[in-house]
Amino acid sequence: MKKLAFIALAALVTSPLFANNPADTTIVLENRKIEIIDEQNRLRVRVFDLIERGEYVERQLTFEGHYRDGVRHERRHISGTISVPAAIPERRTHRAPHFRPRWRGTGIGFNHFANDDFSLNAMRSMEFTVNFYDKALPFSRNFGLVTGAGLAWNRYHLNNNMVFANVDGVTEVIPAKEGINLTRSRLGINSITIPLLLEWHIRTRHNRRNCVYFSAGAIGNLNYMSRTRVHYNNADGQRVRESIRGRDLNVRPLSVDLMAQMGVCGFGAVYVKYRPMGLFEGNRGPVINPISVGIVMRGLGLNF
Repeated sequence: MKKLAFIALAALVTSPLFANNPADTTIVLENRKIEIIDEQNRLRVRVFDLIERGEYVERQLTFEGHYRDGVRHERRHISGTISVPAAIPERRTHRAPHFRPRWRGTGIGFNHFANDDFSLNAMRSMEFTVNFYDKALPFSRNFGLVTGAGLAWNRYHLNNNMVFANVDGVTEVIPAKEGINLTRSRLGINSITIPLLLEWHIRTRHNRRNCVYFSAGAIGNLNYMSRTRVHYNNADGQRVRESIRGRDLNVRPLSVDLMAQMGVCGFGAVYVKYRPMGLFEGNRGPVINPISVGIVMRGLGLNF
């Protein structure tokens, strides 16, 4: 840069020598060529680099100045080539999927009794569940602790003309009164459910976002409503409905189910639940341990 400034200064110094010469003046200094052009009241100075390319000499403009009435305008030109690297193709990366719990969804199942003391109508003893919220504490992307909330409606229909009844403060399963043929004898329990499950995902080789999963643990039940209903026809052929509240039948207000399920991520699962505590409070009702088997379909619920 200092050398270029020196050349321009030399051109300005020598320009008076040619001020009275209307012809252009050219000076070759080392590998540079200086052109001085006097255009009446304006003086133009251009500096070129001379580059030999075989038999030819190429010139590249590196400096240009205009001088008029004591005012100068200068411009420098950068010569050379700028190489632009070829575009690097974008590398698509597949991020490892994060752990997502598999509790939310809607389910339907069938209720049974583990003991054979009482017979249930299996086709009418149903369980319906709506699991509307879940939350995970992942230990890895394939294993974690799952909790959440849901609702469950369980119905237990007795066979053999039997009913749940309160006999001196103790719940018993007894035959209906003589001459009464029951068309329905049902115990219904509605619950708020809170799970605590360990869940394990097994990823497929071709698509890491697909998986088979297993979960097992406990479900706490807040049994906020329960009652029995019996239907029968009286001697006049009229339909009679009778009901007993659950608290009068000593139904547990709080209970725990043990659950295990297996499913496919994004679709649903098959589950089995067992209630070791029984339906009724200890020493105030028969020992009945329900079992439910069903399926749950994923997709319905709330994300928080």
